[in-house]
Parts: sequence; C-alpha cells; structure tokens
Amino acid sequence: MTNIFIVCGAPGSGKTTYVKSIMTEKDIVWDMDYIRRALCLRDDVGHDLPPLTFNAAMSLRIGFMAYVKKYWVRYAHVYIITSANPKKAQQIADEFGGTLVVMPASLDECVKNIMKDPTRKDTGKQIDLAKAWFSKA
Repeated sequence: MTNIFIVCGAPGSGKTTYVKSIMTEKDIVWDMDYIRRALCLRDDVGHDLPPLTFNAAMSLRIGFMAYVKKYWVRYAHVYIITSANPKKAQQIADEFGGTLVVMPASLDECVKNIMKDPTRKDTGKQIDLAKAWFSKA
C-alpha cells in the first residue's frame, strides 16, 4: 500500500497546506480538524474545536482506517494528517505499509504560522500544543 501517506507535524507546521498542494481529485484525505468541525457543524471555529469532538473523531478514524485497508486501491493516494509525534505516526505508517512524511518546520516557524493564521483564535493554546509536540518528537 505505498500510496498511503501519514503526514505528521506540530500545529502550524503546514500539514494541511502541504496535502492541499499535492492532492488530486482522485485522492482521499483524513484531516482530524476538518472531521471535528463537521461533527459540530462549526466551520467558524477554525482550530479551536470543542473538546468533546476529539473522542468521536478518533472513533471515526478507526473506521476510516479499516475502510482504507480494505479499499485503498480505489484512490490514487490516501493522506492521513495527524499531529501525532513521529514515533506514533511511523507506527501508523507501518500498519498500513505507508510512507511517513514529517513536516520539516521548526518550532519558530510553527509559532509564526500560528500567529498569522486567523482560524487559530486561542494562539496561546496552539503554541503550547506545538511546544509539546516538539518536546515529544
């Protein structure tokens, strides 16, 4: 299943931007932020999502991953966007026989991206999440 890509990185590292820049209409993407926004019909919240949507989205991701394992050949590429640390993301990639893509952004770049992103209302929280990601990477 070499057409499956696990794209990981800290908040603000450009994961979604990267996938949007390379994906085609024959690709399928799992983006946790998009799924969580859909679960609460809140396009207006950007990255500041209701905490209760996380567990529901994680449960849905399990189903999505089972679907991908069975039907991955229907798509040119499958992208799973995650903020998991590289070790955990590599485990996901290994499970699928996929390829891990780690965003190369530094913490300073992530902070700059967070600060200029109007969809990130709680920038302090987002920066803390980015710092935590780098401390575990």
